[in-house]
Amino acid sequence: MLVLSENVIKIGRGNLYAGTVGHSAETLTKTMQAVVVMQILGLPLPPLAPFEKSLFAECYGWGNRVDRAFFVQV
Repeated sequence: MLVLSENVIKIGRGNLYAGTVGHSAETLTKTMQAVVVMQILGLPLPPLAPFEKSLFAECYGWGNRVDRAFFVQV
C-alpha cells in the first residue's frame, strides 16, 4: 500500500512546476506502476469516464480550468 501511495504522490509532483507537451513519460510510468499495485492488491481501478472529458494536451498538461461539477457529470 505504501508503494501505491508513493506512486500517486509522484504522479502529482512529477510535473508540478513545468508544463508538458505531448506526454510525460514519468507520469505514465508512475501511473502504470500504481495500476499494477492496485491489481495485485485486488483494488478496483477508478472509472476513466471523468478523465476522458479533459485532454492531457489542454493548457500544457494542466487541463483547462473547469468547475468540479464538470467531472461529476459523466
